[in-house]
Amino acid sequence: RGMNEADGLEKYANEMIEAILPSIFEELGCIMVILPIFQELDKKRRESKTKEKCDEYEALCGGYVGDPLMEENIEFYRLARKLPEEIWSEYNHSELHKLAERIKSSIDGNATDLPSDFLEEWNKFMDYQSE
Repeated sequence: RGMNEADGLEKYANEMIEAILPSIFEELGCIMVILPIFQELDKKRRESKTKEKCDEYEALCGGYVGDPLMEENIEFYRLARKLPEEIWSEYNHSELHKLAERIKSSIDGNATDLPSDFLEEWNKFMDYQSE
């Protein structure tokens, strides 16, 4: 649609956020499913008795510096970790759109029930994605 002067930039920005939120929350949901697997791999890496085993787990857990996908995954991870587990547990996979609405409401200033550090990280993430 695009911005028009009658609606203003704020409405346009809100429409843009609404358009990308489903995709972002699907990705965040995937991260929350995959995260425990990587946490277990990292635990095994740290507890490895031999360097060989440690290196094997390191290869499974790692990416490389400068890898855009890895950088984005790191940002997703940081963002997901800022939202308390209690809030994540309120939503199952099919209800992530409700969490998206809750976040949007908080960003718009209509609700204040989400942690400010999460909302700050959310804004950083959105800025990172637009670069």
